[in-house]
Formats: sequence, C-alpha cells, structure tokens
Amino acid sequence: MKLIQSLFLPLLTSAVLSSQATAAISIYLSPNGIETAEDSGISNVTTETFNGRENGSVNNFEGAVGTYTAPWGGDVNDGNIYSGATQGKYLGIQSGSSTTLSLTGNVAYFGLYFSAGDGGNSFEVKSNGVTLFSFNTAALIAMLPRTDEGRIVAINGQEYHTKDYYGQPGTSHNGTEPYAYIHIIGTEGTTFDQIVLSEAQN
Repeated sequence: MKLIQSLFLPLLTSAVLSSQATAAISIYLSPNGIETAEDSGISNVTTETFNGRENGSVNNFEGAVGTYTAPWGGDVNDGNIYSGATQGKYLGIQSGSSTTLSLTGNVAYFGLYFSAGDGGNSFEVKSNGVTLFSFNTAALIAMLPRTDEGRIVAINGQEYHTKDYYGQPGTSHNGTEPYAYIHIIGTEGTTFDQIVLSEAQN
C-alpha cells in the first residue's frame, strides 16, 4: 500500500465521545502538490516522517505520534514514485495486510499524505475500538474527478483543478493515481485514538 508519507496530530485534545452515532468527522484536502500539514498552514502538530528509521517492519514501533502494530505487511521504504516527491521515506502497507496506529492520546485532528491511491487502499478512524469513519481510494477519486471540468475547494479556501492531483508531484510519474494530503478533523467534540491503514488483497 502506498499510503502514508507523514502523520500529524495536534498537541491539544478533547474528551472522546462514547457513541459512534454522535461522532462527526470532516475531511479536507490540501492544494495539489502539498505534502505536509505545515505547508498546508496547519500549526502545533507533531510530525512522523520515518526518515530516521531503518527500512523494514514497523511492528511495535513507538513513533512520535503513537505505536504501530503490524504483524506483517507494514514497512518503511525509501521514497519512490509511489511516495511523496519531497518527503523521503514512507510507510507502505502490503496487499492483504493492515497496520494499526494507536495514537498517544485522544485527538481531534489527524493528517496523512495519501499517495498513489489504488483500489485497495483504505483507512479507518476509530475511538475505543469503534469505527467512526472510513475512507478509501474510491472516495478520494469521487472528490477528485480526473476531468478538465473538475474543481475542488481545498482547506485554504481556494479552488483547484481536480485533475492536477493525479501523478506524483514534481515528476508526474504514475499519472493515473491520485496524490493528496488529507486532513481528518473531529467536529462537535468528536475525538479518536486509533487509525487503521489497510491494503485489500489483490
């Protein structure tokens, strides 16, 4: 899975909700070509870049934003056409596997660079083991039609051509797959404590 380049979460958190029915999650995208929360104008975040970690499994890795559990299939890789153009190493999830990130606390913001999205890529946002929100490449493509007419308003309030989100920024390699920095924001008091990153069997 070519999913994670960097992970971000806020320094300040709030109490978690007990009911999935009352949970409220909003999704925003950065302008095309943006690969970090900071470059999106988000401040007071902690960043996991994986650049200081050796390549290989992240199972039981205690990172800057939480602990990763990946019995198999979750590996740190050197940057390539499936990752961001400027951020170095990334966390890849292999076909038929998943990696769980247990965050250091309850948070209301999480961001990730969803690079080279293919049909098997997905993630879930959880609180106390309950799924509050799920997202996959099909949902991202629905937000980003690869047409001349497609437009999207990014998190900065500006409008962008959706077709420009396809292909690795700076190189245009792998031009049939979307690359987008995704902001996951809990609203109405919603917080969460776990992210599950998956790649369906293909």
